[in-house]
Amino acid sequence: MKFHFSYIYIGVFCLFLQIRNFVKADDTNSLVSEIKIYRNDSIFKVNYLYDKNNLPVLISTYLIQSDESMQPFAQTEIFYQNNLIFQQTDRKWINLKWTDTAFTEFLYHNNNFIRKNKFVIINNDKIPVDGIVVKGTGG
Repeated sequence: MKFHFSYIYIGVFCLFLQIRNFVKADDTNSLVSEIKIYRNDSIFKVNYLYDKNNLPVLISTYLIQSDESMQPFAQTEIFYQNNLIFQQTDRKWINLKWTDTAFTEFLYHNNNFIRKNKFVIINNDKIPVDGIVVKGTGG
């Protein structure tokens, strides 16, 4: 099975946007809590956990094995301030534990989105996409 990890991030982000804007049922308390993604020879199960404002706070992805058991694969934790995303941490299941792999901070001015700063986390260092290393600040 060859599967590029970034496909999951792209898929989860797109699903997040669609769920937040389009997938709510007529009953405003109904939200998608689970979906399955079929990709070539792999099946992924994605679970969504929401806060009291119906905003997704934890998105967990599992790889469904041939015996129907589930192996943790990826996780995204989202933090909000005034119902706006201000921080996101992406994790991958490595050596039987969740390991932080990316961190994104979202910047606003007067509740208007300005930009986001994305970092990959390697050996507890945050490395921005432009390659500048911020030593020892990883999650």
